[in-house]
Amino acid sequence: MITGKASQLAKDLEAARCKGNWNAIPDLARRYKKYNGTGQVLEQTVLVEATLGQLTNVSENKAISSIVHQHDDPDTIAWECRLKSEQVRPLLLQLQSVLQTQDDGVTESEKEFCKVVLARCYFETGEFEKTLEIVEQLSFNKADVMTGYGLTLFLQARAMKGKD
Repeated sequence: MITGKASQLAKDLEAARCKGNWNAIPDLARRYKKYNGTGQVLEQTVLVEATLGQLTNVSENKAISSIVHQHDDPDTIAWECRLKSEQVRPLLLQLQSVLQTQDDGVTESEKEFCKVVLARCYFETGEFEKTLEIVEQLSFNKADVMTGYGLTLFLQARAMKGKD
């Protein structure tokens, strides 16, 4: 059973994620886990996502060459990987580990959202086949996530999947 404090911290985590306030995530995640013993999946998901957000923000600040995109068209877009595989390997291991844990308090939506972040790790390194493999196995749909950060994750998954 989730306590009132854990419920409030979950809302605070969602607000921080929506605002991209990645610096606030570690403390909120730690406190959430403290008040919700079964909150390991959400805790680890948001911690990885915060790290991924910080890594991609650093790489976005580097100059992107317009020459790479001069031949883009609606069917073909050049892609410069923003991150190296070595940068996200610890994040991948962290998410894969938490997805393998057997916890009765974990909801299917928490697992699905964790998988979206996992897919995004692969996407940011240019491992598109692995990205698609994960995204195509997701079972949630828009009706499951009409509001909040879940909708953002749903849209990320759709964007990574591309056109059908």
